[in-house]
Amino acid sequence: MLKFDKRSIARFDSNLRAIEQGLEDSVGRALKQSAGMVISNSLEVVPMYTGSTWSSGYSGEPQRDEDGMTVNVGYASPNTDIRNPESGKMVSEYVYTIHENLEGNIVSGQPKFLEMPVIAYGSKFIEDLRNAVPEALVAGRE
Repeated sequence: MLKFDKRSIARFDSNLRAIEQGLEDSVGRALKQSAGMVISNSLEVVPMYTGSTWSSGYSGEPQRDEDGMTVNVGYASPNTDIRNPESGKMVSEYVYTIHENLEGNIVSGQPKFLEMPVIAYGSKFIEDLRNAVPEALVAGRE
């Protein structure tokens, strides 16, 4: 028969909480790093006319909810949406159109300027997450 005293159970609980926090911190860092790489790569190929779309690019902070952890990355967030000085439109009004423009009339940059970096960085992102788990488990033992 196994017996556990209150102190052992409390320590076990404390260790589990440390591992959980370590996992959350490590996964959050991996998500933030991945989002940063995606937006950085996207900014290199976003079409440049006035620079408005480029200026509206963002990578957010990791957010945890009941479904897991997410980080937003993209263009024209409520905090970064700006008005194009030439057209007078907000970037959010036209960013989808230029992203999907496959007609080839882009002067600089490329269509799918966010989608392609997401696809290209996908395997590295999975690797970063895979590495985050052992890092968190080691931290939980300290």
